Amino acid sequence: MRVTLMAICVALCVSLGVPLASGVAFAADVQAKVVVTNGGQPVPDKARYELHAAGAHASPVVRWAGAGSAVTVPEGDYDIEVIFEDGAAHRNIWLDGQKVGPGYEKTVDINLPVATVTYNLTNGGKPDDGKARVELHVAGKHDGPVIAWAPTGRAMRVPAGRYDVQAIFDDGAAHRTFWVDGQDFSGAVERTLEVGMQVATVTYNLTNGGKPDDGKARVELHVAGKHDGPVVAWAPTGRAMRVPAGRYDVQAIFDEGFVHKSDWIDGLS
Repeated sequence: MRVTLMAICVALCVSLGVPLASGVAFAADVQAKVVVTNGGQPVPDKARYELHAAGAHASPVVRWAGAGSAVTVPEGDYDIEVIFEDGAAHRNIWLDGQKVGPGYEKTVDINLPVATVTYNLTNGGKPDDGKARVELHVAGKHDGPVIAWAPTGRAMRVPAGRYDVQAIFDDGAAHRTFWVDGQDFSGAVERTLEVGMQVATVTYNLTNGGKPDDGKARVELHVAGKHDGPVVAWAPTGRAMRVPAGRYDVQAIFDEGFVHKSDWIDGLS
């Protein structure tokens, strides 16, 4: 059961033995409602509103509710913050000095066009199978923050506008990143990007005396002609490696106690 502010004050006065003054008025509880729209369409599931004491934006929230739902508060003056969130599309609006009394209702339009953006990433014309993603940046700001990102086929909700799109592909040791700049998004957008990177699956089975090495050996792949270069990929016996298709120098390394052996097999495609 709801306890009004007046009831609390009366109970407190009685408990303290303070006589009740006649003619003392308390703010009555009233219902308030804020309806939020975007482009004229209600967005009850994407917005809420919060009531603060008038002139005190940083003060605690007195009450809050989803857009279109009513709240009960003492009659008085409030600053109301309307908060809209739809994916990466955000907007906050303040309604200051609102006199909230009986029948208070306000409609606020966010006026933020939102685009639904979906990229389908392929490699060799086939779906990338979850190995790639796209990231959206404000146009002209490659070093700026990521506005939104998604794997292939997953929709992103972003403010309509112009973006630079970064496609990022990772499949084991096979990596590729490229940019598609100046993309205009509005409404529903679906596009396809081709990664265009051949990937090889490489497995070495290492033996000693014709028997499996039992986890005591591994192979390391280096770019052909660069024994001193970084290791592109490595794996123990029988374990597959995913690497860009191409030519490599392969180093086989065997370690068992104080027994060590290393061999190179160069120029393998």
